[in-house]
This record gives sequence, structure tokens and C-alpha cells, in this order.
Amino acid sequence: LTSAHCVFQAARVSSNHSVVKVVAGSLKAYSNQQDNNSFMQVQVSDSIIIHPLYTNTWAENDIALIKLKENFAISKAVDKIRLADVDWGNSTMECEIPGFGRLQKGISSNLDNRLKIHRITITRPCPCESELIKEKSVHRVRQWL
Repeated sequence: LTSAHCVFQAARVSSNHSVVKVVAGSLKAYSNQQDNNSFMQVQVSDSIIIHPLYTNTWAENDIALIKLKENFAISKAVDKIRLADVDWGNSTMECEIPGFGRLQKGISSNLDNRLKIHRITITRPCPCESELIKEKSVHRVRQWL
């Protein structure tokens, strides 16, 4: 699971998605073998699925799935993540989102290659969804966050 903007160009220019390398086990985004990181693993993609409504903007539907040619080996530094239950009702959920990249929007902002964790609260379904459907005949809320 990744952000669509991270793989958008590679998916567009190549029908062979093995050009996308996926790194696990490193706390730095731009690591390579010279970092002397014995925990780091590198695999290549077999296929990439980008959300069909992604339009190369940063705001909405910025999500993609990468299928790897081979699995990562589970280790001290590489493990599976826990996914949310399919049905978590009308409650809120605390989530942690790991990521790399710019600390602010805009190309001129500095890149930070250290892993960061953002803590967010998600409310689902949107408390206003039923009112929107009833009052405005809106059947799709564009963003949950």
C-alpha cells in the first residue's frame, strides 16, 4: 500500500512495472546498499493498481497497491501491518500513517528522508452523510478525512 503520487509516473510510462523498487526495513526514504543497513530489503513490483479516480493531485484518492514479484522476508525490521476491521460501524478510529517526503506542500519545500508517523482520527461513516442524502440527494461523500 502506498501513495499514488509515488508510483504514478512509473505506472504511466511502463507497461512493465518492475521499474518500481520497493524498500523495506529502512528508516530513510532514499537508502541504498551503501548505507550499510543489514535490515534493509529491496523487491521489485509485479503490478501496480492506482485508484481509478486519482488525478495526479495530492488531495483525493492518492492511494495505490503494489504487488511484489517476491515477498519480503519477515524480520526484526520488516513485518506485516494490521488492517482495520471491515465493519467498524459508526465509531471513530485512531490511526497511524507512516510516510516520507516533504513537510509542506510545494516543490520548493525541503525533502525529509526520515520516516515520520502521523496520528489521525477517522470518523466513519461521515456523520453528515445521511443529512446530505436526505437534503441534497448527494450519494457520495468525496472525503472521509
